[in-house]
This record gives sequence, structure tokens and C-alpha cells, in this order.
Amino acid sequence: MNGWAMPYITGHKYRVHWQEGLDFTSMSVQLSENWETTDDQIVFNMNFTDVREAVNFTTSGTQVMNDTIISGDNFLGYNLVRNDTETRDITFVVNYHDESAGRNLLITGHKCFSGVCDNGVVEEVEMEAGSRLWSDPLNWPGEVLPAEGDDVIIESGWNMYLDIEETPIFKSLEINGRLTFLNSNFSITLNSHRIWVRAGELLIGTEDDPFKETATIVLHGNQDDETFALTPTLEVYNKVLANIGRMAMYG
Repeated sequence: MNGWAMPYITGHKYRVHWQEGLDFTSMSVQLSENWETTDDQIVFNMNFTDVREAVNFTTSGTQVMNDTIISGDNFLGYNLVRNDTETRDITFVVNYHDESAGRNLLITGHKCFSGVCDNGVVEEVEMEAGSRLWSDPLNWPGEVLPAEGDDVIIESGWNMYLDIEETPIFKSLEINGRLTFLNSNFSITLNSHRIWVRAGELLIGTEDDPFKETATIVLHGNQDDETFALTPTLEVYNKVLANIGRMAMYG
């Protein structure tokens, strides 16, 4: 379903609660032709679950600034955005007091300020000549192995072999170098809430030497967990394995 019609009474305020939250990228409110310029406004308040650092309101191609609701007369799209973790809701006005604003209100949610998600730039370096084992603390920053809940990065130029039977459950794993499941005599399980093969490679076996045992990738999380944005317009939600680098699996 792309839309629905709901009757409301002008001059009232409505709290619309979404059981699983409203994790929208865009939402359009279309006024019926029955609206008159003299009709009272309707004020809506609704929740959302995930982080929305910017919520933009647009009428007739013109953006309405945030936090414009006043105690008196308002116009279509006037709004109040509360995106702190404890609240996460939006309040906005619907009316036809200003004909130039039209009858359509477009609401767009962005994960990052001003709709710009700064994931940084990966500085790609030449792959190291040797290799490193995941199980060796010397191969990690601070000489500390990745632990449960960590954001783990396989840095550009690293040639890392995953040589343990099961990893802790990571918050995220970003691969900018090369991560290879060690092809030995034991099975391997990789656990993470999300995995991003970004500027690197994730390799399990080869065409000439398929993985001998069982390779398992487990994505953890719940429906209402924080989502992940690759760009301001491309959100891949949670429990995801995203690949914009290279993946190859043979078994």
C-alpha cells in the first residue's frame, strides 16, 4: 500500500502512534479538495523509532524551516522536530490558509545533519606483502583483539585471515582491506549486527580450493535497532551485509 485516507476533524490535535515506529525516508500528506482557506488547522504529532537528525518539510518546492510552530495561526508544514533519543517525535500543521503553499506536504527524513552522511573517505593503500592472523593481538590497534559490541575495521592494505572458530557479536564490521576465512580443518562463524564490504574484499574459499568446512555469517539485531545509511538517500536498515567492494565464496 502506497497511501491511505483517514478522516480528521479540523481544529483538533491528533497523536498518531506507530507501534513499530515511523522510520520513513519520505512521506507525503495530500489535502483533499474540500479544504477551504477559512478552515481551522489540524495538528499532528507522531513518533519515529530510528535516528532522524534532519526532518525536512516542503510545500510547493519551498522548504519550511524546523521549529516554526507558534501558539497562534500557523501554515501548512509548520513543524517541531524533537529528535533526541528519549523523545523522537515530530509535530506538524496541516491547513489551507495559504493557497500558494498548495495542498501537498512532503516530509523527508535524513539520518544525518542536512541530509549529508559523512562516512569519511577510505585512503586505499597497497596490499601488504605478508598476512596477519585475526587471533594475534599484535595485528590489532592497541594490541587488543576485537570484543563483543565493537565497531571493527579491517584497514586498507591489511591481509587478514579469520582463524578462530567463532567471533564475538560485533556492532559492525567494515572491510577496507582483505578478510579471508582461513581454509583449515574447522568451521568458522562470523557474528555482527552489520557487515559492510566497503573498499575491500571478503573471501571464503577459492574456485580451485573451496572452503573445506562450514562457513557461517550471522547477522544479529532487532527490527527497531538503529539503521545504517550508506548515503543520505540510501538506507539499508539493520541486520545487513552490504557489499560495494568484492565478495567471493566457494564451498
